[in-house]
Amino acid sequence: MVQTILDAYGQIDILVNNAGVGIYKSVLDTTSEEWDRCLAIDLKGAFLCSKYVIPHMQAIDKGVIINMSSVHSHATVNGAAPYAASKGGITALTRNMAIDYAPRIRVNAISPGWVMTPLIKQLFSNYDNPAEQQRMVEQRQVMKRIGTPEDIGYAAAFLASDEASFITGTELFVDGGLTAQLETW
Repeated sequence: MVQTILDAYGQIDILVNNAGVGIYKSVLDTTSEEWDRCLAIDLKGAFLCSKYVIPHMQAIDKGVIINMSSVHSHATVNGAAPYAASKGGITALTRNMAIDYAPRIRVNAISPGWVMTPLIKQLFSNYDNPAEQQRMVEQRQVMKRIGTPEDIGYAAAFLASDEASFITGTELFVDGGLTAQLETW
């Protein structure tokens, strides 16, 4: 994968680790296979992509890595043990890589809240009244709406830009204020 990008573009300036799977179960209800799958995709995937891209960033003396975490890295809900653990790991990995590879490589995490993705649309479709369920979720948000993929993209573009040249090792919450509330679900 890395060589394909290098062959096509000559160098890698920006890496966005954005693969993820949500497994929402308690520790007792989670099988070892589910735990391993969640951490393999969410955490190990970011580790491996970073591991194989960082040497190429070091060779050009610059780079930006953006890891997709989640509000679950900060505050979570019952029955989300594998997902929360994987995203907490992403946040810790982000901080560690920021320290290890500064000053030439910046590493940050984006922690989205509710974002209208196909997965969330599917979640709403499981309810008898999907539109009503969506309205209920929206009303519990500080911004009174669910985020869009573009909201996350704009944050990533900012973190990848020169305007963010003094930002590293941080977790940017793009959650419409969700984590600012006492109740975070």
